[in-house]
Amino acid sequence: MPAKAKKTTSNSAKKSSNPSDFSKGVKATVANVKSKANENLETCQQHVRESPRKAILIALGAGYCLHRLPVCTLIAAPLRLTALLAKPALLVLGAAKLYDMVEEQSRK
Repeated sequence: MPAKAKKTTSNSAKKSSNPSDFSKGVKATVANVKSKANENLETCQQHVRESPRKAILIALGAGYCLHRLPVCTLIAAPLRLTALLAKPALLVLGAAKLYDMVEEQSRK
């Protein structure tokens, strides 16, 4: 089991050592997401053209639901939780990095 963990670590180190490969991967992912979004948009437009009444009723229903839901509260609650937990998470991350650094220094 530990051998696999070492392999993954070395593979991730190889991936991060070449920024151009990472950049190409990001660009390919962005291009893929854009093409899928365009396909979904075209499909949605086709459905609207085929049955405009159904599309209008769906839009009205979605608008009514959004009007009735406390959207501000639904958005603000995770943001407040994130802000509340950010400091302890950063503290734990810093402690873990410090531990790794001390452990590395002790090995040398």
